[in-house]
Amino acid sequence: MIDRTEKAIEAAVEVLSLCNTCTGDGFDDEGNKCPDCFGSGTDIRRAIAAYEAAMWGPIEEMKRDSTFYLIEVEATDETHNPLEEDDVFVTIGCNGFDDDGIDEWKLSGWNWSHDCLMECSGVIPRRFRAIPRAPSLPENEK
Repeated sequence: MIDRTEKAIEAAVEVLSLCNTCTGDGFDDEGNKCPDCFGSGTDIRRAIAAYEAAMWGPIEEMKRDSTFYLIEVEATDETHNPLEEDDVFVTIGCNGFDDDGIDEWKLSGWNWSHDCLMECSGVIPRRFRAIPRAPSLPENEK
C-alpha cells in the first residue's frame, strides 16, 4: 500500500502560519479562544486542508495489484451506475493489472432505478487515496 502520510504532514507544516483571525495570539477580542485556530495562534484549518489534499495521489502512482482504494473519478457521457450524481465523485475500487494482466478498473457504483450496488463504468479515474484503517481494539476489549 502506498503511504502518503509523510508527504501530507510536510504539506501541512509548509502552510502553517499565524492565524489571520487572531493574528497569532490565540484569542479573540473578548479573550476567548479563537474559533479559527482553537487558541493555538496558527492557522490549523489551512494546515488540515493541506494535509487532506496531500493524502490524495495521482492515479498513475496507484498500485495495480487488486488493492482497494478510494478513487476520485470524473463522470463522462458514457458513465453507467455512478455512485453519486455529481460530475466528480469518490468511490471505492481497484485495478488488477499486476494479477491478471487486464488493465481494467473495478469501481463501486449505484443503480438509481433499483437502489442497489452495481459496478460503475465509463468514468475517468483522477486520483486515489488509501482507505483509512479502523483503529484496533485493545486486547482486553476484544
